[in-house]
Amino acid sequence: MICIPKLKKLFYNVNKILIFKLCCFGDSVFITPAVSSLKYNFPDSEITFAHADWISPMISFIPDIERGILFENVYDKNIFRKISGTLKFIKMVRKEKFDMVFYGHRSSLLSFVLMLCGVRYRLGYEGTKYLTHTSVFISSLPEYERYQRILFDNGLTTLRSLPKLKKPDIGAYRKKMELNPGQKVLGIFPKGGNNPGTEMDIKKLEFEKYIELAKMINSEFPELKIIFFEGIRLDEKFKLPDEIKAMKETIKNELIACCDYFISGDTGSLHIAAAMEIPTVSIFGPSDPRILAPVNSDNSVKKHFYVWKKPECSPCYTPETAIDKTNRKYWKNNTFICHTGTHKCMKSVFTDEIFNEFEKLMEAIKQVN
Repeated sequence: MICIPKLKKLFYNVNKILIFKLCCFGDSVFITPAVSSLKYNFPDSEITFAHADWISPMISFIPDIERGILFENVYDKNIFRKISGTLKFIKMVRKEKFDMVFYGHRSSLLSFVLMLCGVRYRLGYEGTKYLTHTSVFISSLPEYERYQRILFDNGLTTLRSLPKLKKPDIGAYRKKMELNPGQKVLGIFPKGGNNPGTEMDIKKLEFEKYIELAKMINSEFPELKIIFFEGIRLDEKFKLPDEIKAMKETIKNELIACCDYFISGDTGSLHIAAAMEIPTVSIFGPSDPRILAPVNSDNSVKKHFYVWKKPECSPCYTPETAIDKTNRKYWKNNTFICHTGTHKCMKSVFTDEIFNEFEKLMEAIKQVN
């Protein structure tokens, strides 16, 4: 299905398009429907993705992207390296002579960089300076729909599609993990929530609850192979107790693709799994699943479930509070904090509630198999 705007604006000679979304994993997933819509509107164009080093592993998985351009040191704490990386990026982009840039941030500083790059059409959110075509930022919309809205409000046709990533050949990875043919795999990612320049431990459920959950799944679904995924940072390593039957792997897109089911909090790996059409159960606390949780297709079996206790203080991590790091109620330096000091939104989640949602998922899938 496609959505055609009433007022069609004209963009001339758009042969090279730049997607500018530097970070992070979840955001690069949410922007994929807009990328597909741009390709639909400009089928002969070459689309390039500008990104920070953090999400370099994502670029090859995004449909309709020809290649990536690295914005070096953009999140570096050293101002001189940051300036050097910015000047290098401007030089590269000016040389490429892009006709259009789709800007996925709300920072006027970065949009100023794009103006210096000499890109003729600069599309993004209203309230951001130095753009040529804008759309109102509607915080209540699901994130992926917000990106699409930028295109629709500026006269471009949008495809009614959900976030999607290309799924890699997983044969070699399953063999490396010694998975039997037909073996069903459940991935559990207890970490996440941290990005360059931002710490969001507030999104994490206690690790002990994931261990308890794995014990329950071991008991009720012994046929499942459970993989606990560690984060890529050294401080995200953990030890599994001997009494649960599970293996450990460092999180990687190709390994996520090996999973048949996935359980996680609101973090990039969850959205990667969902975009690879892997059924999920997610745990939400400070963020709002109504705009961020994986979406079920209207014409298919329900395969995405979530737990959200929604105490009176939740959601606190919203599009408004996320961008305003000067708000000391929610931010301490680069760390998003629980302003009540209770972490009630996650501590009130019980293991059996997550397990119940997983049982619903397994039952829903069983009905169609």
